[in-house]
Amino acid sequence: MCEGCNVSCGNWSKKRKSFGFKWKNLLHLILVATLVGAWFYGRFNSLPDYGALLQGQMKKVSVMETKQDDYYQIVEDSGEESVVLLSEGKGYGGPFTMATWIGQDSLIRDVFVLENRETPSFFKKLKDRSFFYQFKRKAIGDKFSGGEDVDFISGATVSSRAFTKAIKIASYQAGKEKFNMSLEEVDDGYRMGWKEFIVLLLVVLSIGATYKPDKRVRMAIQMVSLVFLGFAYNAALSVSGFSSLMLGFFPSVKEHMAWWILMGGSLAAVVFLTRNIYCSYLCPFHGIETLLNKISGINLKLSAKVQKIAGQTSLYLLWGALVLIFLNSNPTHASYEPFAMIFSLEGVGMQWYILPATLVGAFFMKDFFCKFFCPVGQTFTLLIKWRQKLAKRFKGGQI
Repeated sequence: MCEGCNVSCGNWSKKRKSFGFKWKNLLHLILVATLVGAWFYGRFNSLPDYGALLQGQMKKVSVMETKQDDYYQIVEDSGEESVVLLSEGKGYGGPFTMATWIGQDSLIRDVFVLENRETPSFFKKLKDRSFFYQFKRKAIGDKFSGGEDVDFISGATVSSRAFTKAIKIASYQAGKEKFNMSLEEVDDGYRMGWKEFIVLLLVVLSIGATYKPDKRVRMAIQMVSLVFLGFAYNAALSVSGFSSLMLGFFPSVKEHMAWWILMGGSLAAVVFLTRNIYCSYLCPFHGIETLLNKISGINLKLSAKVQKIAGQTSLYLLWGALVLIFLNSNPTHASYEPFAMIFSLEGVGMQWYILPATLVGAFFMKDFFCKFFCPVGQTFTLLIKWRQKLAKRFKGGQI
């Protein structure tokens, strides 16, 4: 007890720790409540007015709703009538809604993207290369197959295939219901080619490598992942992918097999093995950071206090990104990772500033982006912590 003080210093220290712990719990509760509130707000307040969106795209005609939700009647100045069909698709980053305008001659007049949650860099690539223009004057009974009557865009093949399929669905529906055409849908089946096989092999090798860690093996897997998951496939996991699952936007397994192998394998390793194989072995951007740091030979050390701040920074960045994504019910709205920019040379918004900063940082400090910014790494870290807590409770008989 200090002179002139009636409170024991030891007891006061314990009270302060207890007081601080309660405030920390309250902060966590507020953060979680904010995420839940943003999720519900976005899900129930983001229903678009497709009629208004369509009229905004087609200003020289009159757009009238019909009794069928996915049909709109179009009346032109000449008095000629045509129809627009809505169809939904699932791209690499999230779902989208297409409008396909079909004339009385059973030819496609035009196509419009009314609602878009696809990865911005991929969608920008499609627009810049006039991907949608090729559908004008195309017959609704065409096969719509890539390489034959539709040109897919290199570097955005998944997006090209997804938008083409949505247009095909609307065209075939119009052919059957409006033009009495006999059209047979072709099921593309599951896509298990070289791309999917290589991704699966990388996941299996990464899981195996965790049982007997070796720096050379780890480096080898990282470099192969850099080449294939990065530059060849541009398939890095991002906050958009996790938020898509949280929003209930599940990519088609048939068309996104490689994504499901990568995401499913990484999550399975967390759940069943308590291992983060993605950040340790598979992340292609981590491979770039490793190379830059190897080249420089410089590795500035962080104090324990700074390391703690770094961890908190990436945690709050993850929270902020998820809040914005949930509010807009759009997985692409707050994706700030520079992955697409460095691997496909297509960047948007903040990525133009983050990429140079992270590359310079990685030159002087090992895993610079991972420590200060990465939301994917923070997500896997949280999942492992929750997994460990649940395991302890099960063992302790608390559940």
